[in-house]
Amino acid sequence: MCVISALKTKDGWVLAKNRDRVLDPNIEFKKFTKNGVEYRNFIDVDTGWSEGVNEYGMCIVNSTLMVHDDEKEQSKAIKKGSPVWHDGPFIKRALSQRDIKKAVKVIVDGDVFGHTLLTNGVDLYVVENVRRKIDIDGNGKKETVEHKMTWYKVEDSNLKYIVRSNHGETFEDAGYPINSEDGKSSRERRKAVESAIEKHNPKNIDELIFNCHEITSNKNSMLNPLREKGKCTVYTTGIVGLVPHERKLYYKPISCKMSYSVSEIEGHKTNYKVFEDNITFESYLS
Repeated sequence: MCVISALKTKDGWVLAKNRDRVLDPNIEFKKFTKNGVEYRNFIDVDTGWSEGVNEYGMCIVNSTLMVHDDEKEQSKAIKKGSPVWHDGPFIKRALSQRDIKKAVKVIVDGDVFGHTLLTNGVDLYVVENVRRKIDIDGNGKKETVEHKMTWYKVEDSNLKYIVRSNHGETFEDAGYPINSEDGKSSRERRKAVESAIEKHNPKNIDELIFNCHEITSNKNSMLNPLREKGKCTVYTTGIVGLVPHERKLYYKPISCKMSYSVSEIEGHKTNYKVFEDNITFESYLS
């Protein structure tokens, strides 16, 4: 249950994400170099999920349209003691590209599911990829998987932001259905971020994270972008921000364990910042 957004600032597009999980993840921040390209990611150690930014300002975030399957995958990963996530490696591979069109091709060819936003600050691409099981014989004994995908470059120069959550946009029947409680949550969380962007007119990643993604104003926590632990089964564990022109990953920890190296914070082609105000989580330096 995640909310992702792209916001156009004076310095170009930036991305943000509320990452929701069924339990506290173990998060690592890693710097990689592949194909001569440096990129920096946050990594969910238990599942292998990964998103980030590279030295050319390429940034990627994703929001699932298969939430129940994702929850099962996470449980399976923890039981096995090793990452099992299909999409994480393709996001890493996309971040090792210099050109955003090639990065989009990796995401599309890799069949990365859900809503994916990719930007280099100048261009913004939107990918929507869904799958669902189709009951062939009418009694559930024979099923096939139907795939649908669309992707496009944002060409509207007047568009200031895009927000996605866990229901389909192009494919309206994808993700959580509109007449379900989860469907209501998905739509309300997206609406809350959109309304906050309209209200606060954020100018940078800090304002986008703290004024638009860190919202707990609804009495029903399930309907907030920031879903609170103890009030929701699937709750927000952290908020991610990606800024192309800075080549920087921002992370606001909510409920997680973290590992990062002080030596990797400065002096590299990519960088990151962890908001450590009011720490209520377990963190440690390596």
